[in-house]
Amino acid sequence: RKKYKSVPISLFGLSSIEDIQTQILVSLYPILKKKAAKISMSLVKSLAGPLTTLLGQGGGDGVIEAVEDSIKTAVSYDNLVLCFDDFERKEESLKARQVLGFINSIVEKGGKVLVLANEDKISDNQDYQEFKERVIGHTIEFLPDTNNVFAKIVDAKFSGELRYKDFLNSKKEFVLEIFQPNSNNLRTLTFILQ
Repeated sequence: RKKYKSVPISLFGLSSIEDIQTQILVSLYPILKKKAAKISMSLVKSLAGPLTTLLGQGGGDGVIEAVEDSIKTAVSYDNLVLCFDDFERKEESLKARQVLGFINSIVEKGGKVLVLANEDKISDNQDYQEFKERVIGHTIEFLPDTNNVFAKIVDAKFSGELRYKDFLNSKKEFVLEIFQPNSNNLRTLTFILQ
């Protein structure tokens, strides 16, 4: 029954742990800026690197005040779930073991973490597999039901274009007959329909 606040963090193109920390800070900013924000000291401490960088570049206006306010009222961040996405799209210079080690340090401090990844496309897959077993508690494979999702995509993306929406719905079987044997990526399906 507890409500969690997801904090999305894309690893796309990131090449260092400092980049990841900065992304976390950027994603947390809307939460931190609220007066009722509750965040633990351990999370704030883990963001010390990016804060220093922001201060040094003068880009931290407002962020620093929000973090300082949060420090004053710091409590557990049990209601936050950090969602690391695009693991397979990180820069190759940033090794899987580094990212998983960083994620492990968050979990050890009581943080809740989800890692979203296309494991088949992780470039340092051997490294990833070795360290994944030590860090990742549960793995759930996501296999989208493109047949059911097709209608939802069409409704969401083309609600204002009734003729095109009707056309897509009439060609659903044809599109899926070509699409499904080659992919199950919903972004690709959305792109094709657009």
